[in-house]
Amino acid sequence: MLRCRKTVSNMFLNREDEGVLSILIKNHLIDDEERFKAYFIFTREQFASLLNYEEEDLRTEAYNPVESPITSARKLVVTLRYFW
Repeated sequence: MLRCRKTVSNMFLNREDEGVLSILIKNHLIDDEERFKAYFIFTREQFASLLNYEEEDLRTEAYNPVESPITSARKLVVTLRYFW
């Protein structure tokens, strides 16, 4: 018998505003091209092009109980950091 979780942790509900990636990118990398490139290997323009090319393959549709899965951009960020 499959049991569904009744509540979703605040950790997941607040990840858009409190997540490490959100804070790092918004506060330190988004306005600094040099740091962005040093962190992700790509310029912001290259990152956007790669995301545009791969977005469909990285997309996850919402499903129960996950109402807002990780975005394609976040998946790409994690992948680039993991393999770099």
